[in-house]
Amino acid sequence: MKLATMLSVAVVGATLTQPITQATDWLNTSQPPVIASPTDISSSFAPIYVGNGGNIAQTDLEPVFENVSIPIDRLTLAQNEISSYSSLQDDWDGNGGTPPDSGHVRDAIAFLDRLPSGIAIPTPMIGSSGDIGLYWDLTSFYADVAFEGSGALSLFVKNKQTREEKFAAVDDLHGLSQDWFFQMLGRGQNA
Repeated sequence: MKLATMLSVAVVGATLTQPITQATDWLNTSQPPVIASPTDISSSFAPIYVGNGGNIAQTDLEPVFENVSIPIDRLTLAQNEISSYSSLQDDWDGNGGTPPDSGHVRDAIAFLDRLPSGIAIPTPMIGSSGDIGLYWDLTSFYADVAFEGSGALSLFVKNKQTREEKFAAVDDLHGLSQDWFFQMLGRGQNA
């Protein structure tokens, strides 16, 4: 007997010896699935199980975002995280952490608002001293911004390929142009 024939016989035999199963009828529900956080969303559709009066469950697809009011873009998530720093109290980290200055929170959000399209959204950070910053750790470069109050900030950028480093001290972030961002952080390569 040829090997291909033997494999065919083995597959058919294994299939016939397996018990035939049927999906159980899921609880009937008219509500969409509860979504507690953005990480619960793994695709743009979620199954809604609807009983059809029989023993087999009928599956209909319904958009997940229909009744959800959570932020889904990275800019909004970064702004919300920075805003949440305002609610930190003394010893917020269990090591004597200081809450951030409200002006630093406003400056960090204003900086994010000024980012032109084509520049990747940075990750927010806060130190135990209450200092707020943003950083990028991308394939081509690393950069971080420290907010110093009253619109002042400092920016450090390191190109990972050329090892070139740049530093900028800014007195008023509200005067930053799109050209400044592209000059310091690159144009379109990091989006």
